[in-house]
Amino acid sequence: MSQIILINSAFMSKERSAHEGVNSQIEVLQNCEKENARCWSAFLDRIGRPELASVWTERRPMTYFSAEYMLPGLGANGGLGALSRDHFLQAVALEQPSLFFGLGYDLRKAQSVVGDGVNFYQQDPAEKLPAPGEIGMRLVEGVRVVVKKSDEDVELPVYEYSVGGSSTRLLLLPAPGEVYPAEVSSNARLWNNALLGFGGYRVLQELQKMGKVDEPAFIHLNESATVLGALAALDDMTTEQGGGEEGLRAALSNIRQKTILTNHTLVPAAEARFNRWQYENYIECNISSPELRDLLSRFISQRGEKLVLLELAMFLAGRYNGVSELHAQMAVDSFQKIYGKDFYGQPIEFGAVTNGIFLQGWNPEMSRLLMEFGVLDEFGVPVDMDLNANIESFPDEVIDAQKSLAVGRLREFLKNGERRDQFGQIIDLPEDAIVVGDARRVADYKRRWMMFKRPDELERILKENPRMHVFISGKAHPSDTVAKPQLEFVLRSIASRQIFRDRVHYLPEWDARLAQVLGPACSVWLNNPRVGEEACGTSGMKTGLGGALQVSTVDGFYAELERSSFNAIEGGTNSEEEFDSYYRELEKAVVTSANPKDRAVAVKKLWKGGLLRIASGARMLGDYAHLAFPN
Repeated sequence: MSQIILINSAFMSKERSAHEGVNSQIEVLQNCEKENARCWSAFLDRIGRPELASVWTERRPMTYFSAEYMLPGLGANGGLGALSRDHFLQAVALEQPSLFFGLGYDLRKAQSVVGDGVNFYQQDPAEKLPAPGEIGMRLVEGVRVVVKKSDEDVELPVYEYSVGGSSTRLLLLPAPGEVYPAEVSSNARLWNNALLGFGGYRVLQELQKMGKVDEPAFIHLNESATVLGALAALDDMTTEQGGGEEGLRAALSNIRQKTILTNHTLVPAAEARFNRWQYENYIECNISSPELRDLLSRFISQRGEKLVLLELAMFLAGRYNGVSELHAQMAVDSFQKIYGKDFYGQPIEFGAVTNGIFLQGWNPEMSRLLMEFGVLDEFGVPVDMDLNANIESFPDEVIDAQKSLAVGRLREFLKNGERRDQFGQIIDLPEDAIVVGDARRVADYKRRWMMFKRPDELERILKENPRMHVFISGKAHPSDTVAKPQLEFVLRSIASRQIFRDRVHYLPEWDARLAQVLGPACSVWLNNPRVGEEACGTSGMKTGLGGALQVSTVDGFYAELERSSFNAIEGGTNSEEEFDSYYRELEKAVVTSANPKDRAVAVKKLWKGGLLRIASGARMLGDYAHLAFPN
């Protein structure tokens, strides 16, 4: 049986070396930030918090922990990595005083599609990542940290990512393997958590010893896997408070006052559960305070001899937030059903800081034009006065021209053959194509199979709209036994009919580089998760910024838009009514996109309906400032 084997990757291009490809992406990011850097104090004035300029400074930065960053050479292409990437780059653009901590992995799992022309499957080959120095990272001289693994002292160098300046830095510790190695409760996973948390905090301590920084303004934990950073801070504060039970109580009060936990996962059962042996050999051995050790031992005993990092994060953090208004509401409902109204004296209350995106990083041309026409201010936040009038005055022909340019870039990108479809073929995209996008991680709740629920209906829409081309991308987690068959169904469906093979294109290896080319070219964007299960949905923000009409269930950030501003998929989950709505709204959006004037009207309606405000990464950072320092 003949096989088609296709591996698409930014690091495996035959046209240029791996390191050149990575460095070119860094250069784009650096240029973007140089053009859009703004004064931190001016931004604080903009959000009405000028007093924070004296308490949130380069000497007292925010400390941010995340296990992944979707940046060149770091091997992370998931939604959490995209959020951390945008948070970091937006902070760089605003010159926000921040120390971002992460891990530099040496491997990543690529995505390959293997097929015989009829059946297709995802495979997950391991790929060596470039060494830190090869992608522009620089060694931080004079800073090495030690993290204990049982009785072993592991000494680690510290690298600084090349994007950023003295105010905003991304500091990385080398980690073995890939992002999230092995099973969630494995030793390898817990070791990476220890490297990030204890190692990251010890980098901060080294910088304090060198006189570079003082106590951080606050600690931001991006998901519960990073909680060991706050635990290390609690250990340090307990010692500073003189130890003993009183010192521990004072330190715990202090850490809760200055720690934010951002939650993305509504299902605590999906969290890792580590046993006492793992706790002792990866966590307890890194803690100095005997009082804190006793406290944690009691905590584990009370939690069924298991340590769940989400529960530890809820114990240590003083403020929790969901990443959209709906997500925050669902988090309260979900966690209160499990834990009650409070958790060890901490009220289970979630604020809502809806995720935004770094606008200039995903669509610099449209971002610049929106600033020029007074829709966005110099920080990338929609103007307070006359916003709707400014949107209405934005020229229709500019929207049309930007879309044509973006389709042209996508066409050239595909013609070079670096990203081929699942059949290994180069895609020849027509110049006047109406591009429909459906690209994100493959997971059960995202229902990536819905497009092919009624293949006859999809074929009819394609025949009646001959300019329509659909692009699908995204991979399933290597161990996701539910999502992988769903992806196989999608790939098999594309292969089942000639019109699908010609006009529905699956592109393996979804990453930032592909997103930056495909997103602006889309005239229609599809998003159909089960309602209540999508955390935020930032892919729709990226494409909506560039003028893609949104066809989506009312989930994540879409629940915050004016309902009439997008093509809402209505009906009960997986009901015939919902499938009817899906195909009806898809066809309606494609037909609207075929006429430049109608498309411009619909795009402006989307922007006025709240998309630009919600999508603004600067708005997101302002919301976190208010959350960290309540009035």
